[in-house]
Amino acid sequence: MSMVRASKYRHVYGQPVKKDQCFDNIRLTKNAFDSNLAKSNGKYISLCWNASGGGAFAVLPVTKPGKLPDRFPLFSGHKGAVLDTEWNPFDDDMVVSASDDGSIGVWKVPAGFDPMTPAEDLDSVSDVEAVKFLTGHSKKVGHVLFNPVAKDILASSSLDHTIKIWSVESGDVLFTLEHPDVITSFAWNYDGTQIVSTCRDKKIRVWDVRKEKVLSEGQGHPGSKASRVVWLGDRNRVATTGFSRLSDRQLAIWDTENLDKGPIGDFKNLDQSSGIIMPFFDAGTSMLYLGGRGDGTIVYYEFVDDKLYDLFSYQSIAPQRGLAFVPDRALDIHDHEVARVYKVWETQIEPVPFRVPRKIEGFLSDIYKTCHSAVAALDADAWASGKTSRPLVSEWKDIYDGKKVDPKASAKEPAKEPAKETKAKETKAEPKETKAEESKVEDTKAKEPKETKETKTKESEETKELEATEVSALDKASKQDAYEVFQSKEVKTFLDKAGEEDLERPTVASREESVWDDEEESKPEEPKADTKEVKEPKDTEEAKAKPESEEPKDTEEPKDKSESEPKSSENGTAKALADLDAEANDVLDKASKAKAKLEEIKARNKKQAESTDIHAVVEKLSAVVDDLVARIERLESK
Repeated sequence: MSMVRASKYRHVYGQPVKKDQCFDNIRLTKNAFDSNLAKSNGKYISLCWNASGGGAFAVLPVTKPGKLPDRFPLFSGHKGAVLDTEWNPFDDDMVVSASDDGSIGVWKVPAGFDPMTPAEDLDSVSDVEAVKFLTGHSKKVGHVLFNPVAKDILASSSLDHTIKIWSVESGDVLFTLEHPDVITSFAWNYDGTQIVSTCRDKKIRVWDVRKEKVLSEGQGHPGSKASRVVWLGDRNRVATTGFSRLSDRQLAIWDTENLDKGPIGDFKNLDQSSGIIMPFFDAGTSMLYLGGRGDGTIVYYEFVDDKLYDLFSYQSIAPQRGLAFVPDRALDIHDHEVARVYKVWETQIEPVPFRVPRKIEGFLSDIYKTCHSAVAALDADAWASGKTSRPLVSEWKDIYDGKKVDPKASAKEPAKEPAKETKAKETKAEPKETKAEESKVEDTKAKEPKETKETKTKESEETKELEATEVSALDKASKQDAYEVFQSKEVKTFLDKAGEEDLERPTVASREESVWDDEEESKPEEPKADTKEVKEPKDTEEAKAKPESEEPKDTEEPKDKSESEPKSSENGTAKALADLDAEANDVLDKASKAKAKLEEIKARNKKQAESTDIHAVVEKLSAVVDDLVARIERLESK
């Protein structure tokens, strides 16, 4: 029986939206440079545009989807194509652009900007002009990223083999990170003090930005195609995507302090598709999303204790050219969103929200803790002088309740090393206890019942924790393929019988055996005291020889009673276990047979909306089956 790790995000699903919520009639750039082509801050989407006579990009308000006019205001002014854009995390109306002409444009979105309003005269449409241009690179600029902590600090990579750190306000270059070859990707760490970069020389490097110094370096993916990198939240771990020598697409996790030791757990081969994989990480949920260029699929994992656990995947028929994830503070927590991505096709942008399925209404305190604030923790001068701060965060509960939000510095994740030290101290303390005096030993014996109670409490807590973390589940294929089984009368009858309320209900008098009751049933005692009669033939002479005052067999009667009760309890438990096991196997067998039925549905080209409904219904069936099998295991362990 397969076991899966319990997770709050195991059933997260991507939900396709209706066509009227998409952006249509877009003209995406034909430039083949390796960037995401689109970015979003939750208020706007910026998109590298296919413009003639220079470079331009489009800005689209997320609240006004629909078909774009043939002509509307673009953000234009570069002499070459726009290769990448980036929104200022502390100013929703500021966006920067990287261009083929080697410059970086700084732009402000005009108040009330609405590209959806068609112009009466196409010649009268005027484009938005840049506030300023940052110049300093000698070749085309491929990527731009704002610092996550300090205001107006921007990093840019260029084909001149450098990453430059800029003060957007002054336009000055503050620091330069020299590389031996073209930079294919880079990312800031959580507190904005370090940068990790991947390079065409197949190396991965971690930099102390303000010292312009390499802190760690290692050999990256062996393939010749470009590699991508993303920092995994508030920890010294990064994830990279790349290719093997045989062009297999790969994923790897790295310790940023020991890059020279190679990836943690080696490189993981994913598939043999040719498109570059775009990685995105959400620190709030510890979920890693992977979207391959040219694929229709977005795969997502949960990252826990240096391991990636498969969750699920969002699939569509349209191949994506770019992906734009919104910051966490832009999510709709009333709709249980944990992520939202804008998927860029050739002529359309489709919003894809990822949600946690919950039946309860109201605030989900176990999911939503804090989100990144729109307030910077440091200004540019303070950061450049060497000051360090953690990002400011806001409480989701205050946002949900509509209270005044006061940003505060994010709390650092507790280290796990002290637990090891505690164990070491306890181990060292043991010899002292063994060398204690006899008087202390007697005191220890006097305290034994208390310690035994504490030990039992710990064991029960460990058992509950084990039951919460190891639950049996159907494999993903069976979950997707069980819709038809769920609709059948047999399964509905089973669900009524094994529903959550029935499982938690105590034993009723009409049942012969107690299935879920942990206490032993008090049944009329079998006449096992007659054991004397069986033993008498063997010991007749010895019994006659002994005095009548000695009656050792009477002292065995309590023992016989205590033995009879466990036997009857064991028989009852065994019968209950067999009955439940048969029922569970019956449902699992029906779920496996559903695979063939679903394949027939797929063959008839049913609509995608139907498959989404199938997924939602199957999750309900799976939850009940998981609970049933978990209870069987608990009985089995007893």
